[in-house]
Amino acid sequence: MTIRTLLCLLWFHSAACGATWYVDNRTGSDDNGGTTQQTALATIARAVSLSQTSDTIVLTSSGVAYHEPILLARRGGSPQKPFTIEGNGAVLSGLETLPPEKWQKTGDDLYFFPLSRTPYGQPYLASGGNKLVKGTAPDALAPEQFHWDREAGIYFRCASGKTPASYDLGATLLTSGFATSSASYIVCRNLVCEYFANDGFNMHGDCRGIYLENVVARHNGDDGISIHETGGLVVRNAHVHHNTFGLQDVNAARSFYNGVVAEHNHVGASFHGGSYSLVDCCLRDNAACQIELVDASPQHLIGSDYNPICRTTLFAGNLVVSGQDSQTGLRVGSGARAVVEHSVFSGLKTGIVVEKDGLCHLTTSVIAACLGALASDSPDVFRDYNVYHPAQMKWLGVDYGPDQWSAFRERALHDEHSKTGPVNVGANGAVGFPERSPAREMGKPAGPTAPVMEFAEPGKTH
Repeated sequence: MTIRTLLCLLWFHSAACGATWYVDNRTGSDDNGGTTQQTALATIARAVSLSQTSDTIVLTSSGVAYHEPILLARRGGSPQKPFTIEGNGAVLSGLETLPPEKWQKTGDDLYFFPLSRTPYGQPYLASGGNKLVKGTAPDALAPEQFHWDREAGIYFRCASGKTPASYDLGATLLTSGFATSSASYIVCRNLVCEYFANDGFNMHGDCRGIYLENVVARHNGDDGISIHETGGLVVRNAHVHHNTFGLQDVNAARSFYNGVVAEHNHVGASFHGGSYSLVDCCLRDNAACQIELVDASPQHLIGSDYNPICRTTLFAGNLVVSGQDSQTGLRVGSGARAVVEHSVFSGLKTGIVVEKDGLCHLTTSVIAACLGALASDSPDVFRDYNVYHPAQMKWLGVDYGPDQWSAFRERALHDEHSKTGPVNVGANGAVGFPERSPAREMGKPAGPTAPVMEFAEPGKTH
Protein backbone atom coordinates (compact mmCIF):
# COMPACT_ATOMS: atom_id res chain seq x y z
CA MET A 1 0.00 0.00 0.00
CA THR A 2 1.43 3.36 -0.97
CA ILE A 3 1.67 6.32 1.36
CA ARG A 4 -0.79 8.21 -0.85
CA THR A 5 -3.35 5.37 -0.64
CA LEU A 6 -2.93 5.18 3.14
CA LEU A 7 -3.46 8.93 3.51
CA CYS A 8 -6.60 8.74 1.38
CA LEU A 9 -7.99 5.89 3.50
CA LEU A 10 -7.25 7.79 6.69
CA TRP A 11 -8.94 10.91 5.27
CA PHE A 12 -12.09 8.99 4.29
CA HIS A 13 -12.14 7.27 7.71
CA SER A 14 -11.89 10.60 9.52
CA ALA A 15 -14.59 12.12 7.30
CA ALA A 16 -16.94 9.21 8.08
CA CYS A 17 -16.37 9.48 11.83
CA GLY A 18 -17.85 11.98 14.19
CA ALA A 19 -19.01 12.06 17.80
CA THR A 20 -22.65 12.13 18.83
CA TRP A 21 -23.79 14.46 21.61
CA TYR A 22 -27.12 13.99 23.41
CA VAL A 23 -29.15 16.80 24.97
CA ASP A 24 -32.15 16.50 27.29
CA ASN A 25 -33.43 19.67 28.94
CA ARG A 26 -35.41 17.70 31.54
CA THR A 27 -33.04 15.02 32.81
CA GLY A 28 -29.64 16.08 31.43
CA SER A 29 -26.76 17.89 33.12
CA ASP A 30 -23.94 19.91 31.62
CA ASP A 31 -21.64 18.08 34.04
CA ASN A 32 -22.35 14.85 32.16
CA GLY A 33 -20.21 13.44 29.36
CA GLY A 34 -23.04 13.79 26.84
CA THR A 35 -22.03 10.86 24.63
CA THR A 36 -25.01 8.62 25.51
CA GLN A 37 -28.70 9.23 26.17
CA GLN A 38 -28.15 8.22 29.79
CA THR A 39 -25.41 10.85 30.18
CA ALA A 40 -27.19 13.58 28.21
CA LEU A 41 -26.25 17.25 28.51
CA ALA A 42 -28.80 19.82 29.67
CA THR A 43 -28.17 22.57 27.12
CA ILE A 44 -27.63 22.84 23.42
CA ALA A 45 -24.93 25.45 24.00
CA ARG A 46 -22.83 22.91 25.91
CA ALA A 47 -23.23 20.34 23.14
CA VAL A 48 -22.17 22.87 20.50
CA SER A 49 -19.13 23.89 22.56
CA LEU A 50 -17.99 20.24 22.76
CA SER A 51 -18.67 19.39 19.13
CA GLN A 52 -16.16 19.19 16.30
CA THR A 53 -16.38 18.92 12.51
CA SER A 54 -18.98 16.40 11.27
CA ASP A 55 -20.38 15.63 14.73
CA THR A 56 -24.06 14.96 15.49
CA ILE A 57 -26.21 16.62 18.15
CA VAL A 58 -29.35 14.72 19.16
CA LEU A 59 -32.11 16.58 21.01
CA THR A 60 -34.65 14.88 23.22
CA SER A 61 -38.20 16.01 22.59
CA SER A 62 -39.03 16.34 26.27
CA GLY A 63 -42.31 18.21 25.97
CA VAL A 64 -40.62 21.34 27.33
CA ALA A 65 -39.27 23.93 24.90
CA TYR A 66 -35.56 24.61 24.73
CA HIS A 67 -35.27 28.34 25.49
CA GLU A 68 -31.98 28.71 23.64
CA PRO A 69 -30.82 28.81 20.02
CA ILE A 70 -28.60 26.52 18.00
CA LEU A 71 -25.70 28.76 16.94
CA LEU A 72 -23.18 27.24 14.53
CA ALA A 73 -20.42 29.71 13.66
CA ARG A 74 -17.65 28.32 11.45
CA ARG A 75 -18.58 24.86 12.63
CA GLY A 76 -20.01 22.35 10.21
CA GLY A 77 -19.16 19.20 8.34
CA SER A 78 -17.90 17.99 4.99
CA PRO A 79 -19.64 16.82 1.81
CA GLN A 80 -18.90 13.24 2.85
CA LYS A 81 -20.11 13.64 6.46
CA PRO A 82 -22.26 16.67 7.29
CA PHE A 83 -22.68 18.07 10.76
CA THR A 84 -26.13 16.89 11.86
CA ILE A 85 -28.80 18.27 14.17
CA GLU A 86 -31.43 15.62 14.92
CA GLY A 87 -34.32 17.46 16.52
CA ASN A 88 -36.73 14.54 17.08
CA GLY A 89 -39.59 17.07 17.06
CA ALA A 90 -38.07 19.24 19.79
CA VAL A 91 -39.16 22.88 20.03
CA LEU A 92 -36.78 25.83 20.28
CA SER A 93 -38.58 28.89 21.64
CA GLY A 94 -37.48 32.51 21.93
CA LEU A 95 -40.52 33.44 24.02
CA GLU A 96 -39.81 34.25 27.67
CA THR A 97 -42.45 34.85 30.31
CA LEU A 98 -42.50 38.36 31.81
CA PRO A 99 -43.30 38.09 35.54
CA PRO A 100 -46.33 40.26 36.44
CA GLU A 101 -44.61 41.69 39.54
CA LYS A 102 -41.83 43.24 37.44
CA TRP A 103 -44.18 45.49 35.47
CA GLN A 104 -44.10 49.12 36.65
CA LYS A 105 -47.22 51.26 36.42
CA THR A 106 -46.48 54.56 34.66
CA GLY A 107 -49.97 55.91 33.89
CA ASP A 108 -53.64 55.03 33.48
CA ASP A 109 -53.59 51.31 32.67
CA LEU A 110 -50.07 51.85 31.23
CA TYR A 111 -47.24 49.61 32.44
CA PHE A 112 -43.51 49.37 31.69
CA PHE A 113 -41.23 46.32 31.76
CA PRO A 114 -37.50 47.25 31.86
CA LEU A 115 -35.07 45.27 29.72
CA SER A 116 -31.28 45.25 29.71
CA ARG A 117 -31.15 43.98 26.13
CA THR A 118 -33.27 43.98 23.00
CA PRO A 119 -32.74 41.25 20.40
CA TYR A 120 -32.15 42.03 16.76
CA GLY A 121 -35.14 41.74 14.44
CA GLN A 122 -38.77 42.56 15.03
CA PRO A 123 -39.39 41.60 18.68
CA TYR A 124 -42.93 41.63 19.98
CA LEU A 125 -45.11 41.12 23.02
CA ALA A 126 -47.52 38.18 23.19
CA SER A 127 -50.38 37.18 25.43
CA GLY A 128 -50.99 33.46 25.72
CA GLY A 129 -48.67 32.98 22.76
CA ASN A 130 -50.71 35.33 20.55
CA LYS A 131 -48.96 38.38 19.09
CA LEU A 132 -50.34 41.67 20.38
CA VAL A 133 -50.83 44.78 18.27
CA LYS A 134 -47.84 47.12 18.08
CA GLY A 135 -48.42 50.81 18.80
CA THR A 136 -46.40 53.82 17.73
CA ALA A 137 -45.63 55.43 21.12
CA PRO A 138 -46.38 54.75 24.81
CA ASP A 139 -48.85 57.64 25.20
CA ALA A 140 -50.70 56.68 22.02
CA LEU A 141 -51.31 53.03 22.92
CA ALA A 142 -54.85 51.70 22.72
CA PRO A 143 -55.91 49.03 25.23
CA GLU A 144 -53.92 45.79 24.82
CA GLN A 145 -51.33 47.35 22.51
CA PHE A 146 -47.57 47.44 23.18
CA HIS A 147 -44.63 49.67 22.29
CA TRP A 148 -41.07 48.31 22.34
CA ASP A 149 -38.49 50.92 23.29
CA ARG A 150 -35.21 49.38 22.16
CA GLU A 151 -33.22 51.49 24.63
CA ALA A 152 -35.28 50.75 27.72
CA GLY A 153 -38.00 48.11 27.58
CA ILE A 154 -41.64 47.36 26.78
CA TYR A 155 -44.74 49.47 27.35
CA PHE A 156 -48.16 47.81 27.54
CA ARG A 157 -51.58 49.32 28.09
CA CYS A 158 -54.00 46.99 29.82
CA ALA A 159 -57.72 46.94 29.20
CA SER A 160 -59.66 48.97 31.75
CA GLY A 161 -59.75 47.25 35.12
CA LYS A 162 -56.94 44.84 34.27
CA THR A 163 -53.28 44.58 35.23
CA PRO A 164 -50.39 42.61 33.67
CA ALA A 165 -51.29 39.77 36.03
CA SER A 166 -54.54 39.43 34.07
CA TYR A 167 -52.56 38.31 31.03
CA ASP A 168 -50.07 35.58 30.21
CA LEU A 169 -47.46 38.00 28.87
CA GLY A 170 -44.28 36.91 27.14
CA ALA A 171 -41.72 38.57 24.87
CA THR A 172 -39.56 37.31 22.01
CA LEU A 173 -36.21 37.88 23.72
CA LEU A 174 -33.94 35.65 21.60
CA THR A 175 -32.81 36.60 18.11
CA SER A 176 -32.98 33.44 15.95
CA GLY A 177 -33.52 29.73 16.49
CA PHE A 178 -31.26 27.71 14.20
CA ALA A 179 -28.52 30.06 12.97
CA THR A 180 -25.34 29.47 10.99
CA SER A 181 -22.52 31.86 10.17
CA SER A 182 -19.89 30.79 7.63
CA ALA A 183 -20.60 27.15 8.49
CA SER A 184 -21.17 24.58 5.73
CA TYR A 185 -22.44 21.03 5.16
CA ILE A 186 -25.05 20.89 7.89
CA VAL A 187 -28.22 18.81 8.08
CA CYS A 188 -30.95 19.94 10.47
CA ARG A 189 -34.11 17.88 10.66
CA ASN A 190 -37.26 17.37 12.70
CA LEU A 191 -36.99 20.67 14.55
CA VAL A 192 -39.47 23.44 15.44
CA CYS A 193 -38.31 27.06 15.84
CA GLU A 194 -40.90 29.48 17.23
CA TYR A 195 -41.25 32.95 18.78
CA PHE A 196 -37.84 34.34 17.86
CA ALA A 197 -37.46 38.10 17.37
CA ASN A 198 -35.74 37.66 14.02
CA ASP A 199 -35.84 34.33 12.13
CA GLY A 200 -36.70 30.76 12.94
CA PHE A 201 -33.93 29.45 10.66
CA ASN A 202 -31.23 31.96 9.66
CA MET A 203 -28.14 31.29 7.51
CA HIS A 204 -25.44 33.96 6.97
CA GLY A 205 -22.10 34.17 5.21
CA ASP A 206 -20.54 31.56 2.95
CA CYS A 207 -22.79 28.67 4.02
CA ARG A 208 -22.69 25.81 1.52
CA GLY A 209 -24.62 22.57 1.66
CA ILE A 210 -27.23 23.48 4.29
CA TYR A 211 -30.14 21.01 4.39
CA LEU A 212 -33.35 21.49 6.38
CA GLU A 213 -35.70 18.51 6.50
CA ASN A 214 -39.11 18.22 8.17
CA VAL A 215 -38.88 21.54 9.99
CA VAL A 216 -41.44 24.02 11.31
CA ALA A 217 -40.95 27.79 11.63
CA ARG A 218 -43.83 29.63 13.31
CA HIS A 219 -44.62 32.89 15.10
CA ASN A 220 -41.23 34.49 14.42
CA GLY A 221 -40.87 38.27 14.30
CA ASP A 222 -39.27 38.41 10.84
CA ASP A 223 -38.70 35.29 8.70
CA GLY A 224 -39.51 31.65 9.09
CA ILE A 225 -36.54 30.60 6.93
CA SER A 226 -33.90 32.95 5.47
CA ILE A 227 -30.50 32.55 3.79
CA HIS A 228 -28.18 35.44 2.94
CA GLU A 229 -25.03 36.40 1.02
CA THR A 230 -23.78 33.56 -1.25
CA GLY A 231 -25.18 30.64 0.71
CA GLY A 232 -26.72 27.44 -0.65
CA LEU A 233 -29.80 25.91 0.99
CA VAL A 234 -32.06 22.90 0.34
CA VAL A 235 -35.35 22.57 2.24
CA ARG A 236 -37.48 19.45 2.03
CA ASN A 237 -40.84 19.29 3.77
CA ALA A 238 -41.41 22.36 5.92
CA HIS A 239 -44.30 24.30 7.41
CA VAL A 240 -43.77 28.04 7.82
CA HIS A 241 -46.66 30.01 9.29
CA HIS A 242 -47.56 33.12 11.30
CA ASN A 243 -44.23 34.83 10.60
CA THR A 244 -43.81 38.23 8.95
CA PHE A 245 -42.21 36.51 5.95
CA GLY A 246 -42.54 32.76 5.56
CA LEU A 247 -39.44 32.51 3.35
CA GLN A 248 -37.13 35.44 2.67
CA ASP A 249 -33.85 34.82 0.84
CA VAL A 250 -31.56 37.63 -0.25
CA ASN A 251 -28.31 38.80 -1.92
CA ALA A 252 -26.73 36.09 -4.12
CA ALA A 253 -28.08 33.09 -2.24
CA ARG A 254 -29.37 29.91 -3.90
CA SER A 255 -32.17 27.93 -2.36
CA PHE A 256 -34.31 24.94 -3.33
CA TYR A 257 -37.67 24.42 -1.62
CA ASN A 258 -39.59 21.17 -2.07
CA GLY A 259 -42.78 20.27 -0.24
CA VAL A 260 -43.11 23.52 1.71
CA VAL A 261 -46.39 24.93 2.98
CA ALA A 262 -46.25 28.68 3.69
CA GLU A 263 -49.46 30.08 5.14
CA HIS A 264 -50.78 32.85 7.40
CA ASN A 265 -47.62 34.92 7.08
CA HIS A 266 -47.66 38.56 5.97
CA VAL A 267 -45.83 37.44 2.79
CA GLY A 268 -45.48 33.79 1.88
CA ALA A 269 -42.14 33.91 0.03
CA SER A 270 -40.03 37.00 -0.67
CA PHE A 271 -36.83 36.84 -2.72
CA HIS A 272 -34.40 39.77 -3.09
CA GLY A 273 -31.50 38.97 -5.43
CA GLY A 274 -30.27 35.41 -5.92
CA SER A 275 -31.55 32.26 -7.61
CA TYR A 276 -34.41 30.24 -6.13
CA SER A 277 -36.61 27.24 -6.76
CA LEU A 278 -40.09 26.48 -5.42
CA VAL A 279 -41.33 23.03 -6.47
CA ASP A 280 -44.30 21.05 -5.13
CA CYS A 281 -45.05 23.82 -2.64
CA CYS A 282 -48.24 25.38 -1.36
CA LEU A 283 -48.49 29.10 -0.60
CA ARG A 284 -51.87 30.14 0.72
CA ASP A 285 -53.67 32.74 2.80
CA ASN A 286 -50.66 34.99 3.32
CA ALA A 287 -51.93 38.50 3.99
CA ALA A 288 -50.14 40.73 1.48
CA CYS A 289 -48.72 38.50 -1.25
CA GLN A 290 -48.09 34.80 -1.73
CA ILE A 291 -44.80 35.20 -3.66
CA GLU A 292 -42.86 38.39 -4.39
CA LEU A 293 -39.66 38.88 -6.38
CA VAL A 294 -37.73 42.08 -5.73
CA ASP A 295 -34.75 43.08 -7.85
CA ALA A 296 -31.77 43.91 -5.62
CA SER A 297 -28.07 44.64 -5.90
CA PRO A 298 -26.24 43.74 -2.66
CA GLN A 299 -23.47 46.31 -2.59
CA HIS A 300 -21.51 44.47 0.13
CA LEU A 301 -20.79 41.64 -2.34
CA ILE A 302 -17.90 42.04 -4.79
CA GLY A 303 -19.08 43.10 -8.24
CA SER A 304 -22.76 42.62 -7.43
CA ASP A 305 -23.84 44.94 -10.26
CA TYR A 306 -22.16 42.57 -12.73
CA ASN A 307 -23.13 39.29 -11.06
CA PRO A 308 -26.09 37.66 -12.86
CA ILE A 309 -27.02 35.64 -9.77
CA CYS A 310 -27.73 38.89 -7.95
CA ARG A 311 -30.61 39.48 -10.38
CA THR A 312 -33.59 37.87 -8.68
CA THR A 313 -34.57 34.68 -10.52
CA LEU A 314 -37.23 32.13 -9.56
CA PHE A 315 -38.12 28.74 -10.99
CA ALA A 316 -41.60 27.74 -9.81
CA GLY A 317 -43.10 24.36 -10.66
CA ASN A 318 -46.09 22.34 -9.48
CA LEU A 319 -47.25 25.04 -7.07
CA VAL A 320 -50.60 25.62 -5.43
CA VAL A 321 -51.04 29.36 -4.81
CA SER A 322 -54.30 30.58 -3.27
CA GLY A 323 -55.80 33.06 -0.85
CA GLN A 324 -58.37 35.72 -0.19
CA ASP A 325 -59.39 37.99 -3.06
CA SER A 326 -57.34 40.88 -1.62
CA GLN A 327 -54.06 39.09 -2.34
CA THR A 328 -51.62 38.66 -5.24
CA GLY A 329 -50.34 35.23 -6.19
CA LEU A 330 -46.98 36.13 -7.77
CA ARG A 331 -45.54 39.62 -8.10
CA VAL A 332 -42.52 39.87 -10.40
CA GLY A 333 -40.83 43.16 -9.56
CA SER A 334 -38.95 45.40 -11.96
CA GLY A 335 -35.76 43.64 -13.06
CA ALA A 336 -36.76 40.27 -11.58
CA ARG A 337 -37.33 37.07 -13.57
CA ALA A 338 -39.70 34.13 -13.07
CA VAL A 339 -40.31 30.82 -14.82
CA VAL A 340 -43.64 29.26 -13.83
CA GLU A 341 -44.94 25.90 -15.02
CA HIS A 342 -47.50 23.26 -14.00
CA SER A 343 -48.87 25.54 -11.27
CA VAL A 344 -52.31 26.56 -10.03
CA PHE A 345 -53.34 30.06 -8.93
CA SER A 346 -56.83 30.40 -7.49
CA GLY A 347 -59.04 32.66 -5.39
CA LEU A 348 -56.75 35.69 -5.60
CA LYS A 349 -57.33 39.30 -6.51
CA THR A 350 -54.71 38.95 -9.25
CA GLY A 351 -53.02 35.70 -10.16
CA ILE A 352 -49.76 37.12 -11.54
CA VAL A 353 -48.50 40.72 -11.57
CA VAL A 354 -45.44 41.64 -13.66
CA GLU A 355 -44.02 45.12 -13.14
CA LYS A 356 -42.20 47.19 -15.76
CA ASP A 357 -38.88 45.57 -16.77
CA GLY A 358 -39.92 42.31 -15.12
CA LEU A 359 -39.78 39.03 -17.04
CA CYS A 360 -42.10 36.04 -16.73
CA HIS A 361 -42.27 32.72 -18.58
CA LEU A 362 -45.66 31.11 -17.84
CA THR A 363 -46.65 27.71 -19.24
CA THR A 364 -48.90 24.71 -18.51
CA SER A 365 -50.57 26.49 -15.59
CA VAL A 366 -54.09 27.30 -14.42
CA ILE A 367 -55.28 30.70 -13.17
CA ALA A 368 -58.85 30.33 -11.93
CA ALA A 369 -61.38 32.20 -9.78
CA CYS A 370 -59.18 35.29 -9.62
CA LEU A 371 -60.59 38.77 -10.17
CA GLY A 372 -57.70 39.27 -12.58
CA ALA A 373 -55.66 36.48 -14.14
CA LEU A 374 -52.69 38.57 -15.31
CA ALA A 375 -51.66 42.22 -14.94
CA SER A 376 -48.45 43.18 -16.71
CA ASP A 377 -46.66 46.47 -17.28
CA SER A 378 -43.90 44.55 -19.05
CA PRO A 379 -44.05 43.15 -22.60
CA ASP A 380 -41.61 40.39 -21.59
CA VAL A 381 -44.19 37.78 -20.61
CA PHE A 382 -44.25 34.56 -22.60
CA ARG A 383 -47.40 32.47 -22.10
CA ASP A 384 -48.66 29.23 -23.61
CA TYR A 385 -50.56 26.02 -22.79
CA ASN A 386 -52.33 27.75 -19.90
CA VAL A 387 -55.95 27.84 -18.77
CA TYR A 388 -57.55 31.12 -17.62
CA HIS A 389 -61.00 31.40 -16.08
CA PRO A 390 -62.10 34.07 -16.23
CA ALA A 391 -59.60 35.51 -18.71
CA GLN A 392 -59.56 38.98 -17.16
CA MET A 393 -56.30 40.56 -18.31
CA LYS A 394 -54.52 43.88 -17.94
CA TRP A 395 -51.76 44.38 -20.49
CA LEU A 396 -49.57 47.51 -20.61
CA GLY A 397 -52.27 49.60 -18.94
CA VAL A 398 -55.25 48.32 -20.97
CA ASP A 399 -57.96 46.09 -19.48
CA TYR A 400 -59.32 43.13 -21.46
CA GLY A 401 -62.44 41.30 -20.31
CA PRO A 402 -63.18 37.61 -20.89
CA ASP A 403 -65.08 38.47 -24.06
CA GLN A 404 -61.99 40.24 -25.43
CA TRP A 405 -59.70 37.22 -25.45
CA SER A 406 -58.93 37.51 -29.16
CA ALA A 407 -58.14 41.22 -28.86
CA PHE A 408 -55.84 40.52 -25.91
CA ARG A 409 -53.99 37.79 -27.82
CA GLU A 410 -53.63 39.98 -30.87
CA ARG A 411 -51.92 42.69 -28.82
CA ALA A 412 -50.02 40.62 -26.27
CA LEU A 413 -49.11 37.75 -28.63
CA HIS A 414 -48.35 34.18 -27.49
CA ASP A 415 -50.95 31.94 -25.77
CA GLU A 416 -51.43 30.11 -29.09
CA HIS A 417 -52.41 26.91 -27.28
CA SER A 418 -53.91 28.42 -24.12
CA LYS A 419 -57.61 28.06 -23.34
CA THR A 420 -60.29 29.98 -21.51
CA GLY A 421 -63.27 28.41 -19.89
CA PRO A 422 -64.55 26.64 -16.79
CA VAL A 423 -62.10 24.84 -14.54
CA ASN A 424 -62.53 23.42 -11.05
CA VAL A 425 -59.76 23.72 -8.44
CA GLY A 426 -59.91 21.62 -5.29
CA ALA A 427 -58.70 22.67 -1.85
CA ASN A 428 -55.37 20.89 -2.36
CA GLY A 429 -54.86 22.23 -5.88
CA ALA A 430 -56.37 19.31 -7.78
CA VAL A 431 -57.64 20.53 -11.15
CA GLY A 432 -60.68 19.23 -13.00
CA PHE A 433 -62.42 20.37 -16.17
CA PRO A 434 -66.20 20.24 -16.69
CA GLU A 435 -67.33 18.08 -19.57
CA ARG A 436 -67.94 21.01 -21.91
CA SER A 437 -64.89 23.03 -20.94
CA PRO A 438 -62.57 23.80 -23.88
CA ALA A 439 -59.70 23.13 -21.47
CA ARG A 440 -60.41 19.39 -21.27
CA GLU A 441 -58.02 18.85 -24.16
CA MET A 442 -55.10 20.35 -22.20
CA GLY A 443 -53.95 16.96 -20.94
CA LYS A 444 -52.19 16.49 -17.60
CA PRO A 445 -53.59 18.92 -15.00
CA ALA A 446 -51.33 21.43 -13.32
CA GLY A 447 -50.54 21.31 -9.63
CA PRO A 448 -48.35 19.46 -7.14
CA THR A 449 -46.84 16.04 -7.74
CA ALA A 450 -48.64 14.78 -4.63
CA PRO A 451 -51.52 16.27 -2.61
CA VAL A 452 -50.59 19.17 -0.35
CA MET A 453 -49.48 17.80 3.00
CA GLU A 454 -51.18 18.54 6.28
CA PHE A 455 -48.78 18.95 9.19
CA ALA A 456 -49.15 17.36 12.60
CA GLU A 457 -46.94 19.75 14.56
CA PRO A 458 -45.61 19.43 18.08
CA GLY A 459 -47.68 21.46 20.53
CA LYS A 460 -46.91 25.09 21.20
CA THR A 461 -44.76 25.38 24.26
CA HIS A 462 -43.48 28.47 25.95
